[in-house]
Amino acid sequence: MAIARRYEIYLPSTYNDGRAIERRKFKQTRAELLAQFGGLTRMPLEMATALRGEWMTGKQLYEDRIATYVIYSLDINAADAFMRPYKEKLKRRFRQLEILLVAQLVELF
Repeated sequence: MAIARRYEIYLPSTYNDGRAIERRKFKQTRAELLAQFGGLTRMPLEMATALRGEWMTGKQLYEDRIATYVIYSLDINAADAFMRPYKEKLKRRFRQLEILLVAQLVELF
């Protein structure tokens, strides 16, 4: 059994103004994560079961289809050091007020 960090990154399909985000940005993100971690699990936007996100900023309701990326890393310190600034990079790339990135400790069997 090993302790690892699991990261879930939730990326929206549209900019805050409703325009579709270019597919190349998702491909670029996938390539960067594969290069850094050597693997990932993803649920792309094209899946019929794509996640739906809803959130409020003030009185403004945002609704979106969400692409999800899941990464596991045994090197927790290095992974955290990568992910903290990477989240800010994703916020700029996808032009979002916020990007949901969840990190949790897990046991791998």
